Amino acid sequence: MSGKIVRDVVVPSDNVPEGDNLITLYLPADWDTSGKKYPVLYLLHGMWGNNNDWVNNSMNTITNNAIQSGWCSELIVVMPYCSDDFYVNGYSWGVNYEDYFHEDLIPFVEANYPCRTDRSSRAISGLSMGGYGTVYHAFSYPEKFCVAYSMSGAVEGMGMPVTPSLRQIFEQKGYTEDDFASLPELTLECGKEDNMCYSAGESTHIYLESIGFPHEYIVRSGVHDWAFWTVCLPKALKAVGKYFK
Repeated sequence: MSGKIVRDVVVPSDNVPEGDNLITLYLPADWDTSGKKYPVLYLLHGMWGNNNDWVNNSMNTITNNAIQSGWCSELIVVMPYCSDDFYVNGYSWGVNYEDYFHEDLIPFVEANYPCRTDRSSRAISGLSMGGYGTVYHAFSYPEKFCVAYSMSGAVEGMGMPVTPSLRQIFEQKGYTEDDFASLPELTLECGKEDNMCYSAGESTHIYLESIGFPHEYIVRSGVHDWAFWTVCLPKALKAVGKYFK
């Protein structure tokens, strides 16, 4: 049964400007009558994108196919708008996106849709800037997410204190081998010909290997485009499917 797309839902918030507080959702077809609660994937867009990017690039078909193939259970997919604010507080003046994400967006989704709210039922993924947002939120709030799947992610940040690299997040949090089992399962995937983000993924992978943090690192032919990301999405759904029973 195909899922239902609901576009441009407004999330009440004082943390981001009006217009930046939109989400688009993929919902199971009978979400409002089934009596079930569903796991949730937060799926983030890249710079210059918006909350409808994924829907406009086949996510509905890909997700339907993943569910019908048994890779993943029925789920809710939340696709938020972020303007170009890197999913953090203070990247743009007056925009507190991190606060919005955790104080407004997640509570709104869980109050208005039939969501399971345990850690093993919440995951995050995204592309490019959204690949950065994925690792930023997953490893800043590891108690909230079971899986982080970064596609062509800008995982070294943007050289600003408000956008620390994944390595800096690990160091700031003081994560050691004793913490690794409690951190989200991580996949980094990037194209070998991606001139924007390949080097960030490679250096992050080398760092994670050096500290012994288990993760999956996928490098294949490809550039920074939707042809690459639409091949990533089924893998992300498989990754969350191990938890989303």
